[in-house]
Amino acid sequence: MVAFANGVWNGIAPPKKLAGKSYPPTNLVPYGPTDVTVTANRLYSVLFYVPETTTFAGAKAYNSGAADNGKKFRIGLYTDVGGPGALIKDFGEGTLTGASGLRTLASSVTVNGPQWVWLSFISDTTPVFYSLCTLLQVSSVGFRTPTPITTQIGTFSPDATGWPIGDYAAQAYGALPSTAPTSTNTIVDPGSGGTVPAMWLYV
Repeated sequence: MVAFANGVWNGIAPPKKLAGKSYPPTNLVPYGPTDVTVTANRLYSVLFYVPETTTFAGAKAYNSGAADNGKKFRIGLYTDVGGPGALIKDFGEGTLTGASGLRTLASSVTVNGPQWVWLSFISDTTPVFYSLCTLLQVSSVGFRTPTPITTQIGTFSPDATGWPIGDYAAQAYGALPSTAPTSTNTIVDPGSGGTVPAMWLYV
């Protein structure tokens, strides 16, 4: 029987992060066809596993709304204390243009590993981003399967209520707080796409 605990399968950690590559939150996948309209002043947080000490060059997100000119967002990293804890890195602010595209916040940080951290996103208004999906999908046959991370952040729910994908909490937009607000709401993937803006760390 394969045992999964703390990001390790049968004692074997995931491969290290490779230079020049981007990585989404652990076991979540970008799901472009279904966009998410971000709620203003809401800190969205999802788990990210760092298998070994890694220097990340920054963070990225894909804005898919062409009418989002001038809207702002931030991405950050928090420690894990059963939810987002202390701020590790605020990657800074991005300002959207009047076209869709990949947005990059270039600001490096070294994260000690192995450890779980939380990747967090906040916006000042209601921009539209590609979303993240908790489930892997083979679109040709419509097959979806839960990933191991679903049992790490909530109860598996194979029904219309969806699968746990992360948490969110109210937070006034601006420089990210040194301690994350307590997450009181679970984000679920309703089955047709995620409800979290797609974001990555890159090395």
